[in-house]
Amino acid sequence: MDMKLPSEQGGDQLSFEPSRDERWLRVLFEKAVAGFYRVYAESAGWKATPGKWLNWQVQEQSTQIPDLLPKMKTDIFLENTKLGRRIIIDTKFNEITVKGRYRDRSFRSGYVYQMYAYTKSQHGSSDDSFMTEGILLHPAFGESCDESVVIQGDRYRFMTVDLME
Repeated sequence: MDMKLPSEQGGDQLSFEPSRDERWLRVLFEKAVAGFYRVYAESAGWKATPGKWLNWQVQEQSTQIPDLLPKMKTDIFLENTKLGRRIIIDTKFNEITVKGRYRDRSFRSGYVYQMYAYTKSQHGSSDDSFMTEGILLHPAFGESCDESVVIQGDRYRFMTVDLME
């Protein structure tokens, strides 16, 4: 709750020595973001659910589809029933852009497709009147990104949180 991050700088507060394992750091980032939203978003009328499983809105299926269709689990799912809004946040622990095939900088296409599937899969659900927004959130060091686009009625944001601040 103090918004403190582990560091290697000297100081008067001791902590356990964090692992340098990338998976551990990725999970720490995801849990920190979920904890932040659980505390601050809920006071503003949002319900924050970390690790929410989403269902495909299936109208028809063959017998093996339930066993073969991939499951969808969000990192953070925010919902505000008074506003009729939901925000699906997926945290990533790498740079927000990469060198693209045809340009110098590009968002990772797999991440964009994943967020598109998350938001579109919620259309046709019992609470389809909700406006859905997808956010891909990356850590950054000394830089900032907050770009957005509306595709087929859903807003997608590509954001960084500067860990140096």
